[in-house]
Amino acid sequence: MKIFSIKYWGLALLLLCFNNSTIKAQVGLCPSNLDFELGDFTGWEARWGSGTNALPLPNIGIVAGRHTIISAATAGLDPYGGFPTICPNGSNYSVKLGNNQTGNQAESISYTYTIPAGLTSFSMLFHYAVVFQDPNHTPAAQPRFRARIIDVATGLPLNCVNFDFIASANLPGFQPSPIGGGVWYKDWTPVSINLSAYIGSTIRLEFVTNDCTQGGHFGYAYLDVNTNCSGVISGNFICPGDTAITLTAPFGFQGYEWYSDATFTSTLSTTQTLYVNPLPAVGTIYPIVVTPYVGFGCRDTLYAVIDVGATPAADAGPDQIICNNQAVQIGTLPNPAYSYAWTPAGQVSPSATIANPFASVVTPTPVEFIVDVTDIVTGCKAQDTTYISAVFVDTAMAVNGQTTYCTGSASPGILSVNNTLVAVQWYDGLTPIPGATGFAYQPTASGNYWAQVQQGGCTDSTRTVSFNIGITPTSVAGPDANICANQSIQIGGPPNAAHSYAWAPASQVSNATISDPQAWVNDGTPVQFIVRTTDIASGCYSQDTMYITGRLVDTSLSVTGKTLYCTGDANPGVLSVSNALVGVQWYNGAIPIPGATGFIYQPIVSGNYWAEVQQNGCTDSSRTVSFTINTTPVSNAGPDGNICANATIQIGAPSAPGLNYSWTPAAQVSNPAIADPQAWVNDGTPLQFIVRTTDPATGCYSQDTTYVTGRVVDTALFVSGKTGYCVGDPAAGSLSVNPGHTAVQWYNGAAPLPGATANTFTPTVTGNYWALLQQFGCSDSTITTAFAIHAMPVVGFTPSSDTGCVTRNSFLFTNNSSNPEGAAMTYLWRFSDGSTQTLTDAVRTFMTVGNYAVKLITTTEFGCADSTGLTTVHVLPNGVADFRWDSICVNRPSLFHNLSDEKGSTQVNYSWNLNNGGPILNVKDPGMVTYNTPGVVDVTLTLTALGCENDPNIIVKKVQCNVSKSGTRYTTITVPEGAKRFIHARDSIGQNFQWQPMVQLSNYHARYSEFTAVNDVLYQIFISDKHTCVTVDTLQMLVLKKPGYYLPTAFTPNGDGLNDIARPYLVGMKSLVSFSVFNRWGNRIFYSQQEGKGWDGRFNGNPQASGVYVWILEFLDNSNKKVTEKGTITLIR
Repeated sequence: MKIFSIKYWGLALLLLCFNNSTIKAQVGLCPSNLDFELGDFTGWEARWGSGTNALPLPNIGIVAGRHTIISAATAGLDPYGGFPTICPNGSNYSVKLGNNQTGNQAESISYTYTIPAGLTSFSMLFHYAVVFQDPNHTPAAQPRFRARIIDVATGLPLNCVNFDFIASANLPGFQPSPIGGGVWYKDWTPVSINLSAYIGSTIRLEFVTNDCTQGGHFGYAYLDVNTNCSGVISGNFICPGDTAITLTAPFGFQGYEWYSDATFTSTLSTTQTLYVNPLPAVGTIYPIVVTPYVGFGCRDTLYAVIDVGATPAADAGPDQIICNNQAVQIGTLPNPAYSYAWTPAGQVSPSATIANPFASVVTPTPVEFIVDVTDIVTGCKAQDTTYISAVFVDTAMAVNGQTTYCTGSASPGILSVNNTLVAVQWYDGLTPIPGATGFAYQPTASGNYWAQVQQGGCTDSTRTVSFNIGITPTSVAGPDANICANQSIQIGGPPNAAHSYAWAPASQVSNATISDPQAWVNDGTPVQFIVRTTDIASGCYSQDTMYITGRLVDTSLSVTGKTLYCTGDANPGVLSVSNALVGVQWYNGAIPIPGATGFIYQPIVSGNYWAEVQQNGCTDSSRTVSFTINTTPVSNAGPDGNICANATIQIGAPSAPGLNYSWTPAAQVSNPAIADPQAWVNDGTPLQFIVRTTDPATGCYSQDTTYVTGRVVDTALFVSGKTGYCVGDPAAGSLSVNPGHTAVQWYNGAAPLPGATANTFTPTVTGNYWALLQQFGCSDSTITTAFAIHAMPVVGFTPSSDTGCVTRNSFLFTNNSSNPEGAAMTYLWRFSDGSTQTLTDAVRTFMTVGNYAVKLITTTEFGCADSTGLTTVHVLPNGVADFRWDSICVNRPSLFHNLSDEKGSTQVNYSWNLNNGGPILNVKDPGMVTYNTPGVVDVTLTLTALGCENDPNIIVKKVQCNVSKSGTRYTTITVPEGAKRFIHARDSIGQNFQWQPMVQLSNYHARYSEFTAVNDVLYQIFISDKHTCVTVDTLQMLVLKKPGYYLPTAFTPNGDGLNDIARPYLVGMKSLVSFSVFNRWGNRIFYSQQEGKGWDGRFNGNPQASGVYVWILEFLDNSNKKVTEKGTITLIR
């Protein structure tokens, strides 16, 4: 077990190495770096391999990312288990073995050690935490972790320290990771073993991790070993000044059992710690039995032997004065039995945990360096202090002007230092500048400039300022020029490899980054060309300019009409150029068109047309315009025709290959996409049919038209009245057609009706009716109309009763309705309260008193409906029981009040069960009632109304019988004489307060009151609750009259107005000098010289955490002597 909050063996060993001493295991300590506190793997053998579970692993050596030292300063939480990656035993360093990468990796570390033969006892405590994936492979292929101690002589692992965890979802003690992915983890777990039986023997501590051997899943572990190997109980040494001790066993075990002596007969504690007060005699033995979690070690007995520890020697060294840029060694030679802790830790190096670090000072204020020395074995502590002051040299340096500029700049940079310095020497880099010893210096070349300065006997350096002074180059753009607009000319001058070039406009030169590009213009406007020449090394640059003017040819080309059209188009395309040109030649592609030299040209075939034109001594080309001219096909819709409206006729003509056809209206031809489809009409109106013939290759098309006229039979069918009805309906329907037909025949479905040849017909049975008609030599049929003719239902019902109680009634109405047709029926029950039901037999409960009428309406599935007359049922009233009672305290009479609502019932009876040991009371109001026992009782009131005897109304209420609560004595409060202090009573038992005696308080009838410290007072607080029960609490107030000071040991700045401020009180003293508060790191977080002002638990407006803080109080006594007091105060949130 790690006995102390910080482990020091590594530090002690390191210091022994500095002294070239022989390294041996100190009594009480483990062997060198067994606990990793050197921050490396010194003394450990690291191995690694791939795809194997066989031990030992084949390769020796530390592999980064697989053998990892974890520092407490940078440790975090494991991403899968959320537990700390540093062992919670107080370590500075722990180890991570393996990682969360796959690839069938395997790693191990081992430590081999011979336990010295001269020891009387030797034990070891190590800790581990495990994370691995469960891929559900065979056990031999799963990720795993092994931890064991081996007796090297036999090669066998020791009992209780031989763990082999193979990844599995049901592995005891492991939990699933909250982020999923089949990952399981086990938090830090301790393993303790007594190795006294192996003194003089050689043992090996070994840890091994393996990924799955198939390469797809990982496994890794965290490890640590405690520093003390003489016993795993801490706190067993009595140090000077101790009045009590606390014995602490290793953390992480499932059970602890402390005993008073080796007889194991008296159990003192079952927690990790045992507090012993008064101090026990030296040599006293306290055994403790530690029980690990199942499967993680063996039950073990540890012994705490009480011993005496001496105060260690603490020496911080003498006070010193140094230059501010120097460091001085403080402290003394190290003692390997001690651990060291310096503050402020940030101003010592190389470590704040060695005996003699180097100290540095960063402010003019003297710095107090404090060393805390702890005996590693006994835990006894000591402290010493030294002050280091620093002389600071003024190293301020000013820069006026630019630090980066080119030759000829108007603002070159000048450096200067303070003219109070004793000596100055200016440097460029590491080279002193001859003669540059003044307070100001102006660089003349590029360099890194600084000054070495002297003051107060110390030498220091200013900051370094870099100067970059470049040479400005010369730019050459060349002379102005005139060219044809479609030509180019070379501009600029010869190139220089040390320079870069940038031309504008960049879009009108062949290469804008060379010294002499080709340039051109697009019109007759003079164009300015600017070259910017830059020295590549320094960035310095210059510019030059030239102008180029262009001679232009008018190459504009106009197009009138279409460029894509079919033969015969009314708007063919025409091309034209300016008539101011000197010469014109028209081209189709690359071929000149013979004779086409005019300003206008009209193409007659498809092609790409442009003109070569001349003007101002220059020749140029117009743009090219593409023409596409296609042949138009011929359409033929055929001659006009006459047909019966329900017949078809072929229209159009035979198709031609390669053409597409489209007819309208498309809905009245058999195929609108062929040349000669079948067509029809729906009535006698002549219908125009249009065919559009299209050449799909060119899109050219034409149209033709034909008319088809239909001979139409009048098939109009008229319905008079209903088509669906019940027998006897006066609105029964009939069918008819218009007169003027050659012949009429009526049908029911597919059957002609004999003799039904008139224009009108009335159906008498259910069926589907239509007529076949002849007219104009054509035959056609009407639409079909369905008739449904149905029988009426016979309606009736019987009620179950004609009366009921309003709070419990259920009337059943039995349906007796029938239908001679056998059709399905639906039902609608109507009640006079406005409600309805649609069940076959109605069940109805009425919620209010009254007479209710009932009516049944029956409807067949065909809508034939009939109803009954009205039947009446009667509902009688029932009352509602209720009562209240006065507040009750035991052995005091209280009154119950009947609050029942009788709802107008003509007769009501009452029955009370007060549950107080008395009889049932058959009265309306029971009078005064007394209870003798505190608690909750059920009181029952039964109300029975006339007509509702089977449904009495019963109410049961829980009645609280209260009793006065026990008084309590508050913690005694001490207040300096003349001071004031807010005090209060508890608020959990009542609302009314009375303080006795009525002296030295600001209010005697409130929970809160302000106490004035005159004399000691023992207060009684009488607290009454809402039931008039009275509780008496007591509070002893003591007044501090002895001269001196008073400061509480704890305060609670929670804003409740009580004990929110930690302020000192002076009694019989002259005045306050200062009051300061410091946090655990020695930082002052509160300071005041004002008497009566205290600390509110904040620093810079931020609330500070709960914990112990150090205070320093300075005041003047009556003889004007300055007194300084120190102490601690606990902040509680």
